[in-house]
Amino acid sequence: MRVAILGGGLTGLTTGLRLARKGASAHLFESSSSAGGLAATFRSHGFAFDFGPHEFCTENQALIDLVEELLGPELLTIERRTAQYFRGHLLRYPFELADILRKVEFGVGLLALTDVMRARIASAFLRGEERDFESWTKARFGTTLFDLYFGPYTRKVWGRDPSQIDARTAAARITAESAWDLTRKTLGYHILRREDLENIHSEHRRTFRYARGGIGTLQDRLREAFLAHGGTIHYGKRVVGMGLRQNSIASVEFQDGQTFRDFDSVVSSVPLTELVPMALGPRGAALVRERNLPYRGMAFVFLRLARPMATQFHWVYYPDAEIPFQRVTEFSHFEADMAPLGSTGLALEIACDPGDEVWKTSDATLGAVCVRSLTRMGQMQERDVLGFDVIRSSHAYPVQVVGFRESADELLTALREIENLSPVGRQGLFRYCNMNECMEMAFDVSEALLQGHDAAHIDRVTTWEGVHKLPSVLLRQGA
Repeated sequence: MRVAILGGGLTGLTTGLRLARKGASAHLFESSSSAGGLAATFRSHGFAFDFGPHEFCTENQALIDLVEELLGPELLTIERRTAQYFRGHLLRYPFELADILRKVEFGVGLLALTDVMRARIASAFLRGEERDFESWTKARFGTTLFDLYFGPYTRKVWGRDPSQIDARTAAARITAESAWDLTRKTLGYHILRREDLENIHSEHRRTFRYARGGIGTLQDRLREAFLAHGGTIHYGKRVVGMGLRQNSIASVEFQDGQTFRDFDSVVSSVPLTELVPMALGPRGAALVRERNLPYRGMAFVFLRLARPMATQFHWVYYPDAEIPFQRVTEFSHFEADMAPLGSTGLALEIACDPGDEVWKTSDATLGAVCVRSLTRMGQMQERDVLGFDVIRSSHAYPVQVVGFRESADELLTALREIENLSPVGRQGLFRYCNMNECMEMAFDVSEALLQGHDAAHIDRVTTWEGVHKLPSVLLRQGA
């Protein structure tokens, strides 16, 4: 069996490794000149930065076994410390009562509590359709918390009004079902030492797993194992076209003019809106134009500081519109040898769109704006700055606008007529999924191919809880 894997991030590498270990001929093509995807590590002047906090969270034992095998002593277990920046203060999250009483004005807290009670009573008797992020959040947390936190943060991250974002985004990313559920989980966390193990994204977990040196270490080990088992990696290979024979992809064309042929199957993490026109031609291009499936870009400012820490937290969320970034990750706290002794490195995430004002702002200006913002908040001083780097990604997140899933599923359904194509990953499926879920998809798809199927179409709706659960994958049987 000969397989072409398009995309060299964790999804592609995990797929390739599992195929190569079973004797398949796996050829991986990555558009960049080195590691693919956002689950990678950027290194500069002795500092290491991930593109945000790539914590490894899963209850999937098969995936845990693979990561432990690859990383060995390089796999760390870290006590989590996170916070929310709220009205000029860093609030520990999960929340602590003493912290809230000390930092949140009594009037604001009372108004928020009253709003929550009013919202819950209203929703019990007058529950309407909750199609969007705004209606879903207000029904559970009230107008005050929406106006102060959820609304501004959502606008900042997605670049759209919360009424345009699908309610399923809120249900998937806000791990508490309501303010009361958040209170119950928080009290259980602090008093009973009970963790929220039902949700892998929950902040009500005390620890997370991490790779020494950054998540790029996991990608390095995957790549080394893939190559050791006979896999082949081709860098600088941006896909620009596909040749079809009957109902199968017969060739993949790259920007450098080269073409790859003579394979049985294609596994692709290419963004869905780019893959459909290449695979289906003009009809596919028309299908994409008819759907509203935008991607959100990101500018990452990697800041090197000559101080041991800026805050005491691994990462902090910033909803305020006047603060340019929405999240800051501080890597000196990860105990993973990612900053020189006495120094710390910060990864600041600034959501943007290719071509907008942020995207076009020079690196020097963008870095200076971030430094001024952190200085105003008292989290550093300008003299602490050793330097910074700016990296931009055009396809960081799929924007889950109202009806996104149905639109994406229409495109994925159209792709199913291609008998040897398996779309995977965050970009390939247009799903806001994390790296562990992407790796579990790789388990499912590679297993299906090894069992003789020409393709596997992931058909899970919200989460990927296990591997080898092939009834959750639509299979196309090989001849």
